[in-house]
Amino acid sequence: MSTQHTGPSKLEDFLTVLGAAFGFSLLFMFALSSFVNSLYESKSAHTSGSSQMAANDHSNNNQAHKPTATKATTTFVLPKKHESAAQPASKSAGSLAKLLSSASVKKGKKVAKKCLSCHSFEKGGKNKVGPNLFALIGRPIASGKSFRYSPAMKKYAAKAQNWDYNNLGAFLKKPKKLVKKTKMAFPGIRKVKDIANLMVFLRANADKPAPLPAF
Repeated sequence: MSTQHTGPSKLEDFLTVLGAAFGFSLLFMFALSSFVNSLYESKSAHTSGSSQMAANDHSNNNQAHKPTATKATTTFVLPKKHESAAQPASKSAGSLAKLLSSASVKKGKKVAKKCLSCHSFEKGGKNKVGPNLFALIGRPIASGKSFRYSPAMKKYAAKAQNWDYNNLGAFLKKPKKLVKKTKMAFPGIRKVKDIANLMVFLRANADKPAPLPAF
C-alpha cells in the first residue's frame, strides 16, 4: 500500500516544482521584456528630443543670420529756419531731389483730380472749400487771396513761412499731423510717388516754377 502512494506523490511534487519554475521563467521574461522596452523608449525619447533641439537651434541660427529686409522710404523733413523755401532740408535733399527728378507732371495732374472738389488750380481761379492753388510752391503759407484760413494754418504759417517741397510733401502725406487742428478734411496721400507727381504738377502750374532741389 505504501509503495502505490509513493509514486504519484513524487510525480505531483515534480509537476508542482516544474510548474513553479515555468511560471517564474515567464515572470522573469516578462519583467526583462518590460525593462528592455523602457530602455528603448527612453533612448528614443532622448534621441528625438536631441534632434528637435538641434533642429530648433539650426532654425534659430538661420533666423539670427538671415538678413532683415527693409523697405526703402522717402521721408519729408521740415526745413530748418536758415534754409530757403526753394531748398529742402539738407538731411533729405538727395533723396527728395532724386524723387522729384523722376516725377511726372502728367501723372501729377491725375493725382490732382482728388483735390478738384475743394481747390482750383488755374491762375485767377476761385476759392472753393479750400484756396486756389496756382503758384503754390514758394509762396507764403496762408496767403491765398480772399480765403479765410483756420487759426491752426495761420499759426503754422508764422513758423514755416513759405510752402516748399518738404513741408508741402509732409502736408500732402498727413495734413493733420503737420498742421494740428487744420480744417482740411482730406486724410492724405499714401504713396510717396503720388505726392512727388502732384508736387511737380503744382510746380509747373505757375508763371515762374520754383527751382527743383539740387542733388
